Amino acid sequence: MWTHVSSSKTISTQQALQLTNIQLSEEGQYKCRVTNVMGPTGCSAQEGIDDTTFDLDVQYAADIKKFYAKGMDAKNSIIINESQTVTLICEVDGDPVPTVSIINNTRGGLLVLTKNLNKTISTDIVNARCEYDSGMYQCRSNNEFNMIQQAQEVEVKVACTPKASPFSPSITNVSKSTNDSATLTLTMVAYPLPIAVTWQKQYDDQWVNLEDTSNLRIYISYDKLRTDLTILKLQPEDFGTYMVRVDNRMSYAKQEFHLFSKEKPCVPGSLKVQDGSITDRSFTVAWKPNCDGGSEQWFVVRYKLMPDGLWRYGRVPEGTYTYTLNGLAPGSLYDMRLFAENAVGKSGETEIISVTTLSKSNENDIGSSRLTGAALGGIVSGISITIIMMLLWRFRNKLKVPSRGTLLYDYLTTKRREVNVATITENDDCDVGKLGQMYETLAETSFHEDVSSGNSTQQENAQIATEVFQGFVNHQYAATCNGEGLYENLTFK
Repeated sequence: MWTHVSSSKTISTQQALQLTNIQLSEEGQYKCRVTNVMGPTGCSAQEGIDDTTFDLDVQYAADIKKFYAKGMDAKNSIIINESQTVTLICEVDGDPVPTVSIINNTRGGLLVLTKNLNKTISTDIVNARCEYDSGMYQCRSNNEFNMIQQAQEVEVKVACTPKASPFSPSITNVSKSTNDSATLTLTMVAYPLPIAVTWQKQYDDQWVNLEDTSNLRIYISYDKLRTDLTILKLQPEDFGTYMVRVDNRMSYAKQEFHLFSKEKPCVPGSLKVQDGSITDRSFTVAWKPNCDGGSEQWFVVRYKLMPDGLWRYGRVPEGTYTYTLNGLAPGSLYDMRLFAENAVGKSGETEIISVTTLSKSNENDIGSSRLTGAALGGIVSGISITIIMMLLWRFRNKLKVPSRGTLLYDYLTTKRREVNVATITENDDCDVGKLGQMYETLAETSFHEDVSSGNSTQQENAQIATEVFQGFVNHQYAATCNGEGLYENLTFK
């Protein structure tokens, strides 16, 4: 006789027990009992009894019975208040004991909150935050009999007023140039979902509601959790402060945006020599900054020895509005000017101011160092004559400018030396004006590398070449083109 112990039910009276299509309810302990009757001759009959047991373990795939929030029954969507703590519980069945995990799937990140070999596990969402804890949570389970992992979800909604999403932060300070397009974007988190989104622009002390126009587009997503304001072609009146207001049934939130003009800076103003700053080797200039074009600006000083010196450059440290020119020649006339620069470009240049350094014998006579217009003309003429005479002596031999892709060669009285100034294209052969402009452009764009540094021979060659270029451009020299792209017959006009 076969008996299912837990139910005390007789299963069979056959010697062999066969169980087909076995069910979980048939799991447990089974007892087999055998009996007979012995009747020996001349003795009373006796009954023989023996029994044994075995355990039947019915194994099956993991199955999630319930996934729910404690105290909220078995619902697949719950609402809690911000700062509230809630416990999520997952109850699973399976044999062998399944692996169970609870996962935060609020943003597809699959963050495992807890995991164990157990049929019941739980986790707490502590001080729930709207922006971090709202979303989908999953219970996942499986054992060796699960081909596919089992899963159930609970959506947690955290009630809160609208607030900017930390996962898509807004750029609240935007710099653009006139005629550019600009887009201001706000992504929100809120529950209940917003019921209204309003864009405004500040005019003086008043906020004015904005609507779509031919140059302005307002986009609001279906759930009203994202909105864009796009200005297609910026005009000067479009720069300023904007605000978006988002309302839900709990309250509202506001976010300001600042749209700045991004232009070249304005020309610096009031450039002058500081009183008492002129010495035989230096002087100091000061100026006032003007508009910065909507981004950080810096200043660049240009100066040269007159009349035919090489333009030199000095970048002024940021936030400084004075500059001292050092290493100058005593008793010499210098022209200098200034421009501002930012990430967009550079301003126009100030008017040139002219300054004469003190001669060594008059170092203490600072007041006599600045020139009047009449005195300036005389000194310029004297220096020009001196420079011209020096150039005539230096360039008695012919000056040749090779064609296409080669360099300018300067033939001095006894020795030919290479002056690496600029490459000449085929179309620029024998075009002295273009050649002079090319060298000026090269000097401007390379002002961060002080041309006064380096090998002394290179310095001298560069200075000589520049003087010759300027001589051509100012029509102080003449030369003929020999038809092969070379200058010859250098003469003084």
